[in-house]
This record gives sequence, structure tokens and C-alpha cells, in this order.
Amino acid sequence: MSDAKTRGFVIAPGSVLPEYLRAEQAGQVSGDGGDTERGGVERSRWAVLTVLFVVTGAFGLPLLWRNDRFSLAGKCFWSVAVTAYTVALFYGMFLVVRWSLGDAAI
Repeated sequence: MSDAKTRGFVIAPGSVLPEYLRAEQAGQVSGDGGDTERGGVERSRWAVLTVLFVVTGAFGLPLLWRNDRFSLAGKCFWSVAVTAYTVALFYGMFLVVRWSLGDAAI
């Protein structure tokens, strides 16, 4: 055995920032002038709306509400729109399943 002390460390949750937040806190923001200037694609309005309408539906609303690029009125409008869209998709799926089960029962 060695006489050297064993040293370890523990990373507490939330104490290590992701790269995009470290760059933002250090003031190293990209200068491309695009919608993804601060924080990457997840901060882009278009990317958030695409994820809401194409991928997650109403389950992605926390992504919308954490994004500071939308105003409060915009967040409310898009929340209602995405929720209605998701309900319409579920209802459409229900109709398709009911229709296909009805044909199978014959």
C-alpha cells in the first residue's frame, strides 16, 4: 500500500454546467446573429415550435415555457395551439382505431 492519501470527489447535481451554459456565463456567445445565438438550437423559436408540432406535442410544453425568447402572450398562445393540435391528433387516432376495429368485427 501507498502512504499517499486517497482523494475522491463528488459531483453534486446542478454543480456542473453544460458547455453551452458555461460559454454563456463566460460571455463567449457566438456572434453569428442568428436565432440560436445564445444557448444553441434549444433556444431557437423555430426549433422549439418544430419540436412541439412534429415530435412531442403537448408533452413538450415545458420546453416552450423555459425558453425566454417567447413573450408571456406568445407562450399562452402556443400552449393553447399545441394542446388543441395534440387533442386533435389523439382524437383522429381514436377514430382510425375505432374504424379499423369496426371493419375487423365483420
